[in-house]
Amino acid sequence: MIERAHAFPDALNLGGATADAALYRTQRLQALAARVLRHRPTLLTEVGEDGGSVELRQAVAKRALLAGVTLAPDDVLVTSAASKP
Repeated sequence: MIERAHAFPDALNLGGATADAALYRTQRLQALAARVLRHRPTLLTEVGEDGGSVELRQAVAKRALLAGVTLAPDDVLVTSAASKP
């Protein structure tokens, strides 16, 4: 990691960056989360599917078409957004 920092001294690591909470529609997000968890109460404790949620991969592939990119859902890999070295 240190070697990488020396190789790119002008790079800005945004790995721990977060947006101001005021930018989020907190009440709306809380309502949506509650609704989803009522229908899938074990969602937060389930082990995810390999490659990520099929529904999410399908939605990403469909959205990519708007940018002129043709992808199959199997071409999309969804991760937990964790920082990895």
